[in-house]
Amino acid sequence: MTRINTRLLIGVVAALALTACGGQNKGQEPNKREIPALEGNSFAISNVTIFDGGERQEGQSIIVQDGHIVAVGEETIPSDLVTFDGTGKTLLPGLIDAHVHAFDETSLKDALRFGVTTELDMFSAVSFASARKAERDNYDKTDMADLYSAFTLVTSEGGHGTQFGLDIPVIGDPAMADAFVKARLAEGSDYIKIVYEPNNPIVTSISKEILEAVIKAAHDQGAMAIVHISTLQAAKDAVAAKADGLVHIFADKQIDQDLITSMQDNNVFVIPTLSVIASAANRGLGQEFIEDERFRPYLSPIQIDGLGLSLSGGRDLSDRFNLDIALENTRLLHEAGITILAGTDAPNPGTAHGVSIHGELVLLTRAGFSPSEALAAATQTNAMIFKLEGRGAIAPEARADLLLVEGDPTKDIMATRDISLIFKNGYLVERAEQISTVASAQKPSLNDGFISRFEKGLSSAFGVDWITTTDQLANGQSTATLTKVDAGALDSSGALRIDGTISTKFFFPWSGAGIFFSEDFSKSYDFSDYQTLQFYARGDARDLSVMFFTRTSRQRPATSAVKIDGAWQLYEIDLEAVRGAAMDEVYGLAITAGRPKGTFYFELDDVQLR
Repeated sequence: MTRINTRLLIGVVAALALTACGGQNKGQEPNKREIPALEGNSFAISNVTIFDGGERQEGQSIIVQDGHIVAVGEETIPSDLVTFDGTGKTLLPGLIDAHVHAFDETSLKDALRFGVTTELDMFSAVSFASARKAERDNYDKTDMADLYSAFTLVTSEGGHGTQFGLDIPVIGDPAMADAFVKARLAEGSDYIKIVYEPNNPIVTSISKEILEAVIKAAHDQGAMAIVHISTLQAAKDAVAAKADGLVHIFADKQIDQDLITSMQDNNVFVIPTLSVIASAANRGLGQEFIEDERFRPYLSPIQIDGLGLSLSGGRDLSDRFNLDIALENTRLLHEAGITILAGTDAPNPGTAHGVSIHGELVLLTRAGFSPSEALAAATQTNAMIFKLEGRGAIAPEARADLLLVEGDPTKDIMATRDISLIFKNGYLVERAEQISTVASAQKPSLNDGFISRFEKGLSSAFGVDWITTTDQLANGQSTATLTKVDAGALDSSGALRIDGTISTKFFFPWSGAGIFFSEDFSKSYDFSDYQTLQFYARGDARDLSVMFFTRTSRQRPATSAVKIDGAWQLYEIDLEAVRGAAMDEVYGLAITAGRPKGTFYFELDDVQLR
């Protein structure tokens, strides 16, 4: 099942490494009024309100020639120029998401479809980021947002960033800093991204000495140094080491005045990524986006998959990711004049490229920003801090990356959701509705609800056998072997035994057994008539994860955990309580072991739906 090995896996494992909803759904139809045809990238917009982070201007016209803005104001529009009527609308620069992880073109297409014309990537594959860097300065017609990237991040052996199956270099000595930074810049890094997670119980971290050496090396070589942190103490260390900016707002403790003063003195900016912290706190906006008819028609299956989940995976992470603390810290920094940039950390669970920036704007207003200040944080301010020439502005000589929305988002931030038109390099973006390609789910035909009794082998009532599933799909090293054993639960004549090893060479290890109804998710079953999944299990004392691959969690499974021991016990999973799973379209399920590392075994019997 190679579908497990996708870019969405990045979000699952990032949840462990890091380890609220704005407005009401108005229920209105997407804007489908007819618009003038536009063949090239020269046009005009008349009688529109303009806001690019500075002064709001009403009744303006804008003229674009060959992808550049050439005039703004009360201009006379040439009669032969295609003109769009801006009455009742607001024109914004294309939005800039200051923190994403983009690993394929789909990410950038998803971003552009929601008005994000530029993404600032904080860790990507070198080959992908290099190709996008070569394209971003032209004015060709495209269906993708532009990408700036840190390329390879700076991390330790076993540190955050090493868990995704990519072969990346690590640093273990301050003396390596100059050469390490030089290598990153030679790859093409636009800025240096450093991971600093001291005292994290899950990942290792570079030392404070290495942190200081890498920041100095970056500055000596003319590069900006940005530091990933998740705690107050890590933030203090990074600021003391002269970091240019912090990636994530810490949400474990409230900020103190000493740190605020130090950040003011050193002009440190912050990308809070409130969207992903809200997801970790089980207060994310993802489900709201799925249900909002202004968004729903344009959400790809991958976006829906991500938005339907929570970064916490159902765990209580409030000791490290308290949304109220995160909002308050962001508010205090904003009031103190610290520069705040809007970034989402998409595609972590609960977020998605493009759409989540609209939620980040809402969360910034909850942290005390005015709508205008929030918009500036996603346009003008991002462009200024990262020196994105010609972006984030609506002015002569600027690039015509533009977002036209209904209403006035400087008064109501929710208006950014009412997208009228998007322009990239001056070309009108064809914002096509996304059409699901999956087949209609079938009602399962089960004898008394039984999926498998394992009396004659590893078969299931769905016509497919149970197979191994391990993190080897993501270049991990965990293993599993399946066998049919003769003695099962309740003196039955068969059970499924799983023997394996968990290797922590992969950060989010798994090993176990699953049934998948097709290899390409073309076949699904409707479980909505059932309330529970039941099974007997016994084995080494440990947690097992029950994974559901569904319409809203096809490539990144929704999970529920059970704790087993050496005696047969009946376990019941309440299907309605599995967060992020749509049981009307189920493509497969798996039962797997995870951490701790080492050998394990467990047995399953009488798997059934009730």
